[in-house]
Amino acid sequence: MVTQVNAANSSGEPIPVHLEHKGIQLGHVVSAWEHNGTLQCVLELNERVLEGSISKEFVRSGIVKDLSLGYSVDMQQSKKHGIKTNNKILKEISMVKTGARRHCHIHAFSKN
Repeated sequence: MVTQVNAANSSGEPIPVHLEHKGIQLGHVVSAWEHNGTLQCVLELNERVLEGSISKEFVRSGIVKDLSLGYSVDMQQSKKHGIKTNNKILKEISMVKTGARRHCHIHAFSKN
């Protein structure tokens, strides 16, 4: 996962942060790294937009407590090989109520 985050960051554009994979961009990934085999990242929310302020309160209150990665998948289909996935490209990270993966949680936030 860290490789995918770094590859997405290498484009020069910050990885966007969304709420439940929907709506406007609420912020972006500031940095990402691997620790004990898990993806760790710092996200920055834009509190100048209403949705960013509301999302920060969702995190603070524990309503939103997990993270989810949003991908675009490159697929090819042929009669001989069926459907084959070639490449997953990270498009965004979402703050979600309940994530699909274990241990993909929001651990802390800044009150600034």
